[in-house]
Amino acid sequence: MKSNTESNIRLCRLRTWPDYKTLGFALDQASTSPVAIKSIESNSPAAAGGLRMRDIILCVNRQDVSESGTREVTAAIKNARDTGDYVELLVIDDISYDELGDLIRPFNFEKAEKFSTPAKMPSDYKNFPKNTPRTC
Repeated sequence: MKSNTESNIRLCRLRTWPDYKTLGFALDQASTSPVAIKSIESNSPAAAGGLRMRDIILCVNRQDVSESGTREVTAAIKNARDTGDYVELLVIDDISYDELGDLIRPFNFEKAEKFSTPAKMPSDYKNFPKNTPRTC
């Protein structure tokens, strides 16, 4: 059985593409702490990098933000995006987060499942129709 630091925790390494300037996700502005992912654009770097709707953000570029509000998490993501080649988000799905209760800190990045946005936008993403509703 996995420990709570391994259970459904993912490390999503996101980068922008030359033809897609944003990361392609939005935070839930209503959430306080922890901050959740509200939406993800279907053909975005976030989608390609393993981020999912309702993920809970635990860390931004290895900085613990699990007890931070939306404003602080937004600033950390913007700073990471503006100062580096990528943004690393350690996330856990909302159901697992609710089931776990207390998380063991510091988080174990080595045991997280790793995802990474490819350096270039995949061709099937380029041909994906814009503003098409996503069915889940």
